[in-house]
Amino acid sequence: MSDLTAERWATETLAKLHAMEAKCSDSDLFCVGYLIPQVELVEVEFGQEPATVEQWQARYHDYVERCLQTDQMGEDDVSRIREIVREL
Repeated sequence: MSDLTAERWATETLAKLHAMEAKCSDSDLFCVGYLIPQVELVEVEFGQEPATVEQWQARYHDYVERCLQTDQMGEDDVSRIREIVREL
């Protein structure tokens, strides 16, 4: 796949997360909501650096993992957040 700018990747990923948010269960709402602002933070961190979709996903995954190490939340939430990231 062609290289994407941070903005284009973020727009596409946010659209997926907002679609999930609109139809997810109440129990998943926190997890999806947790991930949405992190997309924008990855976009800011990497600016207009072009990368493939796979590279953006890896950056996002790494960023989320760093946040999960810092934030104190239940193992069920951590597990579900990781599942959602894999689904993207």
